[in-house]
Amino acid sequence: MSSLTRHRRFRLVWTGSTAETLGLTVATVALPLAATEAGASAAVVALLAAAAAAPALLFGLAGGWLVDHVPPRRVILTCDAVTALTLLTVALAAWTQALSMVHLVLAAFVVGTSALLLSLAYRTVLPSIVPSAQLPDATARMQATEWTARAGGPGIAGLVMQLAGAAGGAVFAAVTALSSLITMAATGPAKLAAPRERPRGILAGARLVLRDPLLRAVTITTALAAFARALTQSVQVVFLVREVGLTAATAGVLLSALGLGGVLGALVTPLLTRRFGTAQGLLVLQAGTAPFALLVPLTGSGPGIALFAVGSLAVGIGLVGSNVITAGWRLTYCQPEILGRVTAAVMTLVNGAAPLGALAGAALAASFGVRPALWAGAVGLSLAALALLLGPVRGVRDLPRRD
Repeated sequence: MSSLTRHRRFRLVWTGSTAETLGLTVATVALPLAATEAGASAAVVALLAAAAAAPALLFGLAGGWLVDHVPPRRVILTCDAVTALTLLTVALAAWTQALSMVHLVLAAFVVGTSALLLSLAYRTVLPSIVPSAQLPDATARMQATEWTARAGGPGIAGLVMQLAGAAGGAVFAAVTALSSLITMAATGPAKLAAPRERPRGILAGARLVLRDPLLRAVTITTALAAFARALTQSVQVVFLVREVGLTAATAGVLLSALGLGGVLGALVTPLLTRRFGTAQGLLVLQAGTAPFALLVPLTGSGPGIALFAVGSLAVGIGLVGSNVITAGWRLTYCQPEILGRVTAAVMTLVNGAAPLGALAGAALAASFGVRPALWAGAVGLSLAALALLLGPVRGVRDLPRRD
């Protein structure tokens, strides 16, 4: 079996995916900053975030249908071009002082739609690039660099915009989109498999997720974890600054522990799956890291802040490591003809759980206080792990592959 590092087409896809993630992370900072520089109110800036997030809920299932019927490579090339052009119009309007709030909201919506389709397409293009046996390792590598780009993206965005303003940030994000386009174009068209009958309908993937016991168990656990994690994230900044009494800079350093844990999780997961198998490795990650979330609400001043760092690091390892296993498994378990719709169904459920978790965090914090809300999030993560431990995954060493 050839090494992935010597696999030219995978290296190109890997590079393009990393560049795309970095650029979209920078864009999420550049667009609100452009609005702020143009004198927008806090409500308008919040509207930008909503416009960027809305496509995931509005078009998630339809996006899955699209990448099942249109080659993912073509989707990536089109979305990269649309993203680059959209961001360049923002930069040009900012430089000429012609930038309007309508322009920014529309740009956020278009970039958010492209980000959704790119996420689906990059997750479904791998089977046409990489041999089936190497899909889990390929997924782990892409997740590791994706989390590295997400962790480093805000810092790079700050540096770029310090030097060149929000318009410069938009140009930087546009250039990364063009880099993704160039690398994907260089892969060449994929070899087409023999045509097979496709399950019909936008909801075919959702029906499969609900019907298949393993897919259902893994997806429900992922959604529960997303809910609990969003609950925690919605109040943790207030907790660190107001309850623990940290400066913004110190709080920022502690909050980066989750991202670092995500990178570590993506790196160590292949070792775990080789030692324990994919199913048991998933259980080890869930059961071994979720209890550490209980350290977060115990955080205090002085040396007590280490509890937050350790808890967040472990949670990051568990969340991303579990995602590496489950995302790689879906590539080898689901038929290619329905893979996009299955991926979209999972993403829609998980993306829908996150804002509900944030709302729950806000309600709990308002009613009982910030620390009790953190306890609720920590217990929620442990319950998500327990649900997986009690499900069908525990009875096998490896998650099954398609026939």
